[in-house]
Amino acid sequence: MAEPIPFMVTRYRCPTCPRTGSSKSRIAEHHGRCWMNPEARGCKTCKHYDKDHEGGDHCDLGIDLRRFEETWEGEWPEKSVMVPMPNGATLPIVHCEKWEAADV
Repeated sequence: MAEPIPFMVTRYRCPTCPRTGSSKSRIAEHHGRCWMNPEARGCKTCKHYDKDHEGGDHCDLGIDLRRFEETWEGEWPEKSVMVPMPNGATLPIVHCEKWEAADV
C-alpha cells in the first residue's frame, strides 16, 4: 500500500477576522466588506451597534439591520444572488453613512 504524500498549501487570512481562503484575491475582496474591518465602516465596529439587544443585532440609531444574505446559485463561482435571511434574522451592514468608531 502506498503511503500518503505530505504537501504544503498556502491559505490567506483576513487581517481583521478569522476567515481564510485559498485565493488571495477572494480574501482581499472579503476584507473590503468584512464586518470586523473598521475601514469598511460596518456595524460590528460602530459605536451604535448593540449585539446584546434582546431582539438580536441592533442599531441604536434605528437603522434596520434586517438585510439580505448572499448565497451561491448553481455551481461555484457562478453568479451569487441575494436572498432574505430566515426568520427575520439580522445581518450587519458595511459602508454606513452614520458609522462612528466604537470605543475600544
